Amino acid sequence: MEFFDRLFEPQEEDAARANWPAVTGVIYSASVRLPSRNIHMVEIGYSYAAGSEYYSGYFQRVFVFEDTADDFAALFPRGRKILVHYHPNKPDVSTVFKQDMDVKS
Repeated sequence: MEFFDRLFEPQEEDAARANWPAVTGVIYSASVRLPSRNIHMVEIGYSYAAGSEYYSGYFQRVFVFEDTADDFAALFPRGRKILVHYHPNKPDVSTVFKQDMDVKS
């Protein structure tokens, strides 16, 4: 799907993040909000463990059309596993890359 293909396209500033440690995270929420007129924001919440501590994070994506936002949010049901990269010195800082969204197991 075109909208999914554009999710988190790697950018230069993300190159260093690709080398951060990675762990399997779990989706705990996916919601569509309307923060302003004609803008639909999808927010995906996830949790992960780094060392013996648990953390959570989220990523957001903006859409113009509600049905496209709903379709995107539906790709991330509660319990779905994803790969999360976290900062080696600040494990509460994390990111998720498009290519890491299909973790199995």
